[in-house]
Amino acid sequence: MNLNHENINTCIDLIIDKGTIALTSEYLIGKNLNEIINEKGRLSTADLTLLMTQILSAFCHANEKGLIHGNLNPTDIFIQENGSVKILGFENRNLFGNIQTTQLQSERIFITPEELMSGIDLIDYKSDIYCVGLILFYALTGLKPNFYCGFNLDNKGSFNPFPEYDFTESEKKFKSIINKACELKKTDRFESFETFKNEILNLSTHNSTLTKAGRTWWQKLFN
Repeated sequence: MNLNHENINTCIDLIIDKGTIALTSEYLIGKNLNEIINEKGRLSTADLTLLMTQILSAFCHANEKGLIHGNLNPTDIFIQENGSVKILGFENRNLFGNIQTTQLQSERIFITPEELMSGIDLIDYKSDIYCVGLILFYALTGLKPNFYCGFNLDNKGSFNPFPEYDFTESEKKFKSIINKACELKKTDRFESFETFKNEILNLSTHNSTLTKAGRTWWQKLFN
């Protein structure tokens, strides 16, 4: 896959035997983001900043290599017991092409408007930016987005992917970032993952509550 980054799960080998395809990858110990939120609830703003910088670092690297994920879900974000985040699932698209790997489109929640409206072939890195924005909202609020069983794929109008949520003062800066990442039009989203990441990093510079997590931020997620 030509991906070599500390925050991307490493694919070790591809095995093809009598029509069966199997991947072997590095062994990880920890929990995915969906499990953590189900067990512990939403993340604090400080923990979320540390999580998101690792996620966006992974996507910066993938984008530099010209690769996209195309099907990002909270289960693809794996937090190891040492605090290192690993993104799973890049191999699905980049080894096997534009395939649906787990769910029918109408059953998925973390899905882009362009895929709903126009199909999977129009997915690009701006689609990954959108999905990261959805996951940022989920991790911040504990609420999954509204998408959209039975959505009219021909509907070109505006729609809101987010359920109602009363943002606290410390969360409002995240809200503006989420809204930017999840603009309906691709051209209105962040220009790049680097820009997205810098917006997250700026929060830790301007908000003292985001600097107190320290190096052991993940420990509370496993205790």
